[in-house]
Amino acid sequence: MPAIYEIPEGPPNTEELKTPSLDYDEAFADVFDNIISKFRNKKVSSGSIVLVGDDVYTDSSARSNIRSAFDSGVPNNPEVMETSLDYVFAMLGCNGSRIDHPVVMTEPLCMPYTVRRSVNELLFEGYSVPAVSYAIDSLCSHYYNIGDSVSSGLVVSNGHSTSHIIPIYNSRPLLAHAKRINIGGSGISDFMLNLLQVKYPSFPVKLTAWQAQYMVRNFTYFSSDYREELRTYLDQAILQDKDRSLQLPFPAPTREERTEEELAQIAERRREQTLKLQELAAKSRMEKMLAREQELVELEALRDAENSYAPAELAAELKRYGLRNLVELDEAIKKSRAVIERARKKSLGEDIEEEKLVPDFSLVDVPDEELDDEGKREKRRQRLLKANYDARERARQLREEEQRKREEDTKRDEEFRLNNFDLWLKQLKDKRQKVIDNINQRHQRRRDLNERKSHAAQARMKNIADLASNDAPAAGAKRRRRGEQEDTF
Repeated sequence: MPAIYEIPEGPPNTEELKTPSLDYDEAFADVFDNIISKFRNKKVSSGSIVLVGDDVYTDSSARSNIRSAFDSGVPNNPEVMETSLDYVFAMLGCNGSRIDHPVVMTEPLCMPYTVRRSVNELLFEGYSVPAVSYAIDSLCSHYYNIGDSVSSGLVVSNGHSTSHIIPIYNSRPLLAHAKRINIGGSGISDFMLNLLQVKYPSFPVKLTAWQAQYMVRNFTYFSSDYREELRTYLDQAILQDKDRSLQLPFPAPTREERTEEELAQIAERRREQTLKLQELAAKSRMEKMLAREQELVELEALRDAENSYAPAELAAELKRYGLRNLVELDEAIKKSRAVIERARKKSLGEDIEEEKLVPDFSLVDVPDEELDDEGKREKRRQRLLKANYDARERARQLREEEQRKREEDTKRDEEFRLNNFDLWLKQLKDKRQKVIDNINQRHQRRRDLNERKSHAAQARMKNIADLASNDAPAAGAKRRRRGEQEDTF
């Protein structure tokens, strides 16, 4: 079984700076990306915070403000370059404002002169370096690692966004025959990320560009013989040796365990909140009942003193309560008494039987000759109310009848299931199969209609042609008289 390698969520948290030293191995033991992040932290009130290299991944606010000194491998941001050089010189122990050592700057092949001029200006005027020397990065690496042991060959420099190929002949580079390929480490990392997203679209966590770059740097390599390696890759021994299993970070769900004391405290708080809500509800009901009683007293006083008011004054008083006549006043008094009685029984804890208030239809059967104008209007209103009430009663009776039938069918089906389970199961399977057959027939008909040569599609087109010929019979007869062939569309 191959070993499982864990993929970290992000770069390590480099909070502590390494001890500055001029020793080559210690100073250049770590390689960082030439990026910075300048942002403001709410917890720190002393201006902006600047992070360089891998430190930018240690803060969530810094990730959204990442800036690079390069664009397609060419330095185009002197401010970011200066901040990165400050960081490098600080790591080397050169903390003063002046650098008293000559500086060697490596660069890719065919770097524009304007870029070198801006770097010269930064080094000479910003750091007062005594001398600067430029060299091609891949050739420096070649002579440092190989030297003159191999006099001829190819130097392949795989950069961030581009790759350069420089031929070496007799220990001398042939720069006139060098080539540039517009693909580098970032393109390989993006390709790896796209492959993983296509192959595993349902990851529980989202893959990041940094994780894809980590996989490329730690688990990929350049093949010396690509075709031979593909031919032998399915060999079990070779596959077991080169197989890698990667484990992405997975946040395991944590279940919060509470003690019995904490559960008891939570239950006590809930009980107190319930009692408080009940008290507020009771207080609100009491206020509403007092307001209803006060309104009932005023309505009864108005009903008792109706003879002492002039007709206009009585109409004004009724309008103040939203009433139009004395009949509505009596109904409002009756309704208020019923509401207050129910509220009192509920406050005392008595069982309340919901009484359905039947509207008053006393004037429906009274002849119009025995009524005045106001009575006739009230009779029409009661007739409309009675029609609505009768319709609601019929609908309620129908609902109750349907509910009763459903309950009887359910009871009958349950008895049939208990007494004849095999037959009940067979009938249930037959119903299910019938539904499935209907669904399959619809799907098959839809597929047949999409095929032009199928019987269903031809029948459909024939129906369309018949309808079209029926719409224009005269045109068809005229064609037949001229001897033209009938349209078979």
